[in-house]
Amino acid sequence: MVLGLAFSLVLTAILVLVMGLAHMRRSQEVVTECIAAIEESEVVVLANECMRVFGQTFGEPISLDEFDGATDALERVVNSSRAQSLKQAFATEEVYWRFVLVVGAFVGELLCRHAGARWVHEPGGLALTIVRGDATLTLHPFEKVLKHVLSGDPGDLRTYLRLAVDREHFPPDSLPQAA
Repeated sequence: MVLGLAFSLVLTAILVLVMGLAHMRRSQEVVTECIAAIEESEVVVLANECMRVFGQTFGEPISLDEFDGATDALERVVNSSRAQSLKQAFATEEVYWRFVLVVGAFVGELLCRHAGARWVHEPGGLALTIVRGDATLTLHPFEKVLKHVLSGDPGDLRTYLRLAVDREHFPPDSLPQAA
């Protein structure tokens, strides 16, 4: 009897784990498809939504004009126990991980404003380019947010943003030459 109950509990736990992993994988696939389909005209709308929700829901007002404050607030919300709340704050029935689009749009617009980045179309969706002398850096803010949530370490998002705008430590002539 006890052995049968233990077996049932283990089997239930495995089933819940497998279902959770399947849901996570499907959520990733859906948001990746959305990243590929996003249009440049949607980016500002999403970035504005990010600013509004961060202030109202998380008590973390962010602005495209305040690089350091926005970077720190992003780090606090994305790397905290509020990550589940972050997903829920932006989720729709179709896209549970919609926060990747919203936060990625804000990250991209922040880099446009402070690093001189420009949106470009690539086969997998929108990316950013930053020209530093003869070199052109290509960044993928939506994918960065997704990867950060899946496997990033605390401080990674802040470092990504700060390196992108850091002209003092990474002047144009210090970067590899474009081919």
